[in-house]
Amino acid sequence: MCIHFRKHGAPGEIQNTTGPGECSVFSKGYMGTVVPVSGQQEDAASLLNWRLVVVLGGILVMGMVSFIGGLVWKTLRRRRTKELEMQTEMGVAVGTVWVGRSRLPAANMCRTQPQLESEMLP
Repeated sequence: MCIHFRKHGAPGEIQNTTGPGECSVFSKGYMGTVVPVSGQQEDAASLLNWRLVVVLGGILVMGMVSFIGGLVWKTLRRRRTKELEMQTEMGVAVGTVWVGRSRLPAANMCRTQPQLESEMLP
């Protein structure tokens, strides 16, 4: 294809060649031949696609890592809570009672009855 440059180097008209390496000219100025390159457009599009894949993949990986980390943390916390409950049940003589979803201590026996220090009072 032929290109005609205007004043100050601004590109003007683009026309098809009349023969191999020949251009038909109807005005004064600089002329040149150009070849369209489609590889650059494809490279830019593929680079944009790769960037999109990398960004979305990174977001997906971070989400999965945080989800798995949350599950591990929750499992460890439950295990620790069960261990503490086992220790308290083995060493304490006070019984427990379920109230709603909570397990609360409850005494199984009565306290000793108070006794007066002086026998003279009825």
